[in-house]
Amino acid sequence: MPCPGGLWPVGSSGRTPLIFAAAVAAAAVVAPALAGDALAQEPPGRGVFDTLNGPTDVVAFEMGGGAYALVTAAEDGVQLVRIHGNGTIEPAGSARHGSGGFDTLRSPNGADAFEMGGNTYAMVAADRSAMVQGVQLVRIHGDGTLEPDASAVHGSGGFTLRHAQSVDAFEMGGSTYAAVTS
Repeated sequence: MPCPGGLWPVGSSGRTPLIFAAAVAAAAVVAPALAGDALAQEPPGRGVFDTLNGPTDVVAFEMGGGAYALVTAAEDGVQLVRIHGNGTIEPAGSARHGSGGFDTLRSPNGADAFEMGGNTYAMVAADRSAMVQGVQLVRIHGDGTLEPDASAVHGSGGFTLRHAQSVDAFEMGGSTYAAVTS
């Protein structure tokens, strides 16, 4: 049985472009350094880096010829940062739990970015809330817009996502998978 949002555990009869499996994956947590640099470049009160309070993880990736980083933040959201060749950074977009259809971003602490079907996505793991423990699939558009694509929560649709931590997305046999510690 599929979970709400269109993700299925591996081995179920449902099919979707992304098939999810609960497993152990390692994640390097380097977000505090990136967030510190971002905040140092932006004068206080400007509010352009609006979702960097309490960074917990970062994933860097290329999209459309540019370099980006997606930072998970303990304040219930993610911040997309554009990284320029001269070393400067700028905010490109952000998303918060409970806003714009994002229903599984409460206290996120792990993420990975990947391409699938010509689009860029991030899988974000959220753990720190008794009410929301699971993963949020986020589509990342070239203009910095972040769009909720699907989500899965602990105990729904056959998922065991209690204490979801880090994420590692990979391709195997022409399918895309995401491994999440839980």
